Amino acid sequence: MPSIRSVQRLLSIASFCLGVLQAQSPVSGAGSLDSGEEIYRETCLACHGAGGSGMSQHAVGFSTPLPDFTDCNFASREPSGDWVAVVHDGGPVRAFSAVMPAFGEALRVEQMELVVEYVREFCRTRRGRAAS
Repeated sequence: MPSIRSVQRLLSIASFCLGVLQAQSPVSGAGSLDSGEEIYRETCLACHGAGGSGMSQHAVGFSTPLPDFTDCNFASREPSGDWVAVVHDGGPVRAFSAVMPAFGEALRVEQMELVVEYVREFCRTRRGRAAS
């Protein structure tokens, strides 16, 4: 009988694989995704988490650490065009992990720009809370 830990790992890997498959096919209702938040929730949340700090490696089932979008040093370094390139072509386009799938077939460029704008707000929101 498989252990609970191995079943959880298998479910995490299956969830990740499903996310990759979804990233490579048009997002259901992608035409109706009009805000960066909606796009993020539909396409990014499973790996990057609701608050943008990234899901745990255990939760996603792979060892590559996920970026923390609330870290202003990370989130503000690169120009938005570089972020859009990663969303469009996947992590390897900017020498990041291949774990980051490409969404070029699933989202329009305008939607990618919206989600990048939304992701960058995680840093601003955290900075604003720290100043309060």
